[in-house]
Amino acid sequence: MQAFVVAWVLFGLWFLHLGIGAAVFGLSVQLWPEYKCDQIPTPLGVSVFAGCAAMTNSFFGLANTCVDFLDLRVLMIFETLVSIFYLGTGVYLCVNLPHIASCTTTDETARYSRITNNITNGGCSYGGVTPIYPQATEFSSEDLTIKRCQIAQADYIFEFAGFLLGLWMVWLVHLHRNFGGNTTPDGDSTSEDGDDV
Repeated sequence: MQAFVVAWVLFGLWFLHLGIGAAVFGLSVQLWPEYKCDQIPTPLGVSVFAGCAAMTNSFFGLANTCVDFLDLRVLMIFETLVSIFYLGTGVYLCVNLPHIASCTTTDETARYSRITNNITNGGCSYGGVTPIYPQATEFSSEDLTIKRCQIAQADYIFEFAGFLLGLWMVWLVHLHRNFGGNTTPDGDSTSEDGDDV
């Protein structure tokens, strides 16, 4: 009975983990089209990969909770790697947004910090001593860096959330095995030595 409850909780957490992975992937990809003449910043590319890795592992976790075709120790290993990767990409993105204290502040200092940041300015800089960033504003002079900054911040917040959830998932998978090995929500639990639990 305990293994049955843990299996359903695990199923819900895999689903939540899938949602976080999709959010990280979507937020990172949302900034890609802005870089029409410059290379996509590495932190965004790494974040997309992290989101894909998390979604892939979540799909396997959801399927395994229902069908029981993969040893949970394998999922624990992959979930640990995904969690570490989440932490690394979140820190990497933060490091590349070091001097941006606020995404919504409109004073010249804050605006200059966003315009000169390669993640929030959209790339395509021209000029020498005083570079121009045409992707940073619209023709209506609307500051586009505010939205990009908010997207980037939401991206690394989801990555840190994915890291914390991943650690919890690893603990729960370990707990799940202690309760009764590989268990499906609609099936019986079987311990590792083959006895019924």
